[in-house]
Amino acid sequence: MPGCKLWFLDGKNSEGKVVSNPDIGYGSRDHKYADGTIREFYQIGLSANKTGISVYILGIEDKKYLSVTYAKDLGKASVTGYCIRFKTLKDINIDVLEAAIRYRSRLTTATKPGVLQIENEVHVAGHSFLNIGSRAIFL
Repeated sequence: MPGCKLWFLDGKNSEGKVVSNPDIGYGSRDHKYADGTIREFYQIGLSANKTGISVYILGIEDKKYLSVTYAKDLGKASVTGYCIRFKTLKDINIDVLEAAIRYRSRLTTATKPGVLQIENEVHVAGHSFLNIGSRAIFL
């Protein structure tokens, strides 16, 4: 995923009011809002909150895909149409989380080669990875 847009969102709206938890995002996609406006947003996001960690996997058209494909084997986590929430890394099977992230990455690469590429990811021995806890998810 080298070369992709990296997002740092502070959770504040244009008036400076806190409307969400801060998050980090990777990739770029057009997101259509309920009012019909279209704006650029990330494809994969990470956010810490009071109840744990949320991993957002956006842009999958089938809203049941994540839960049907990954929830059973993920461990102690809640899975919605675009979000995987868990309290701590020890509660989940990180290989399954990695598979969900990789699925989204492959989906983008298949439809728009080179879009999901991270500019500021960590490189070790020529490989790119996301660092989640003490686990590196190689991309």
